[in-house]
Amino acid sequence: MCESSAFMITSEGETKIIDYVVDIVPNNDGSLTLSNLLGGTKIV
Repeated sequence: MCESSAFMITSEGETKIIDYVVDIVPNNDGSLTLSNLLGGTKIV
C-alpha cells in the first residue's frame, strides 16, 4: 500500500496539508479540493 500526502510549498517552507490523499479535484475558482481515505476534505 502506498502513502500519499499533499504539501503546500511557500517561501517559508513546506507545510503538510492532508495525509492519505485519494482524489484531487480542480474547482472553478482556481482552488483544489483534496479528499483522503478517511473521508476528510481540504480546499486549498
